[in-house]
Amino acid sequence: MKITRLLLLLAVVGLTGCESLTSLFFYPQQSYHYTPDFFGLQWQTIHHQAEDGTELVSWYLPAQGEALGNVLFMHGNAQNISTHISSVKWLPKAGYNVFLLDYREYGQSQGTAVLPEILGDIDSALSWLLDHDGGKPVFLLGQSIGAALTAAYVPQSPHKDKINGVILDACLLGYQEIASDVMSRSWLTWVLQLPTYLLPSDQDPQNHIAHISPIPLFMMHSPDDDVIPYEQGKAVYQLAQEPKQWLDLAGAHIQTFQFPSVRDALIEFMKSH
Repeated sequence: MKITRLLLLLAVVGLTGCESLTSLFFYPQQSYHYTPDFFGLQWQTIHHQAEDGTELVSWYLPAQGEALGNVLFMHGNAQNISTHISSVKWLPKAGYNVFLLDYREYGQSQGTAVLPEILGDIDSALSWLLDHDGGKPVFLLGQSIGAALTAAYVPQSPHKDKINGVILDACLLGYQEIASDVMSRSWLTWVLQLPTYLLPSDQDPQNHIAHISPIPLFMMHSPDDDVIPYEQGKAVYQLAQEPKQWLDLAGAHIQTFQFPSVRDALIEFMKSH
């Protein structure tokens, strides 16, 4: 989270509706850094539409060989799918189709990234994937703010009964909590923490995580994460209901899948559900 952006949030909090302020948690970039060709992957560009008519452009990576399942991937709050593909580029070789969603305003997708509208982008992606899942299990994987969005979306999803598992990596507790935490890290912004209570909390993970059950939940977070505090992820996990599983990670924020042991743990989770 960028302090300058949060300062702007506080400066305008009395001048605009609180829901629109959630756009300040998103840092979209339109240009692609890479396409899957760079990694030697087969892929398709997927054009799909959210229920409100917003045009979205995402990527689909087919499994190499017979597919074992499908993964819908929700990336973090900066850049776009071209930079976050590193988190999931290994999954096709492991036998999983991957749908990389670019939210509204990211990459070639239209619209403005703001809650709760962005949850409709997940619904559009999941609808497409369910229409093309080949009867294989479907898993939702979210990292960082993508984990927060996934935690809020799944309990409200009209397709909840078709989701086989949910994976959350570095999930924040709530938008007020993460904004307050970021500002508390500097004496320049510490005194400005109070206005964060005006941020909307309707889509906070802490308010939805318990209702992901009975879908199996796999959560992970690194104690070394200096972006989203480990304690916030652990607090979300404590609020979740069974069946659930926790994995302590190592390393920096969402560097998760550079570790083979973590890849193996995720594959084991998906194969068991």
